[in-house]
Amino acid sequence: VETCPQYLYLTDEDVKEKGPWCKFAPPPRGKEERAEMRRLLQGGWVETVATDHAPYGRERKEAGVENIWDAPNGIPGLETHLPLLLNGVAEGWLTLERLVQVASENPAKLYGVFPRKGALMVGSDADMVVVDMGVAREIRDEDQVSACGWTPYHGMRMQGWPVMSIIRGE
Repeated sequence: VETCPQYLYLTDEDVKEKGPWCKFAPPPRGKEERAEMRRLLQGGWVETVATDHAPYGRERKEAGVENIWDAPNGIPGLETHLPLLLNGVAEGWLTLERLVQVASENPAKLYGVFPRKGALMVGSDADMVVVDMGVAREIRDEDQVSACGWTPYHGMRMQGWPVMSIIRGE
């Protein structure tokens, strides 16, 4: 089973409040289902956490303000993926070890590139992200580098933040 960060944070209430800005498939469910997905993730029933990253521009999403069916389906997720999962670690419903498994090791195995990718060991590419669990930051639209320039997580405060990326040891 695979899941996306939006299923771990957004609920049907967010769709009612934010309309087309939280339109994605399958649609978000209630708080009970979100809690269950978090439990399944930590318990090993979810193998990977990924994002489909659908960075539609504001004008495309705004088309659905009056009629949600006029907005394209999907939300941006690339930049918020790791901060959302790190926040899960800070909140205690996810361990750092499990995060590494579902966001790095297991995807590398599924794509057949493990242990060159998804591991820190002799012979691996030394790809890694350094995180600081002591950093708390608010996710803001204006900080998004993605071409769409917005995020459904705008205003949410996350604990734990990536501070450096190392690719092939550089």
